[in-house]
Amino acid sequence: MTIASTLRLSLYGVALSAISTLGLIGCSNSSTETTATAENSTATDKPAKSIAITQIVEHPSLDDMRRGIIDELADNGYVEGQNLTVNFQSAQGNTATAGQIAKQFAGDNPDAIVAISTPSAQSVVAATTTIPIIYTAVSDPLGAKLITADGKPFQSNLTGLSSQLPLEPQLDLLQQIKPDLKTIGYVYSQVRQTQCHCVRT
Repeated sequence: MTIASTLRLSLYGVALSAISTLGLIGCSNSSTETTATAENSTATDKPAKSIAITQIVEHPSLDDMRRGIIDELADNGYVEGQNLTVNFQSAQGNTATAGQIAKQFAGDNPDAIVAISTPSAQSVVAATTTIPIIYTAVSDPLGAKLITADGKPFQSNLTGLSSQLPLEPQLDLLQQIKPDLKTIGYVYSQVRQTQCHCVRT
């Protein structure tokens, strides 16, 4: 599976989590049945909903995730500007701002909050225990204290996806490119928890 297809599946998973959490589609034992039901619906058939999206900084990969979520919601009958209100805010790389955004979103009381990145997810989780939260672009949800050691969310209003890609296929590719490879260098910042997690893995 390519990185692009993995990202696409992640976006689809987050969007479906958002839809399900919002109560936008009915529960089903089959994901195929759920998808078919959603695709047959139009924006005019759905009640108006609001979603708040926050990310720590505007960056091409994070922006793609946000757009992918909105696109998937539209494919399932929730179209921004029609029956879906989207409130997006970037913290511009500032964790204090991320906290302020989270508090504002909690006060706004949207139908759900999507947090893109670890700092944004942690801020939103600290701000509300009642509004449904969906996180993505979090490489170490356990280290970020979003889930327990057995994979359960710390709060009942929380769900999401880890963005960590499996290491083995990447190492396999490097060995295919350079079969005599013996040493690999990795540049990272010790103050970035997510990067330290990748190195430990």
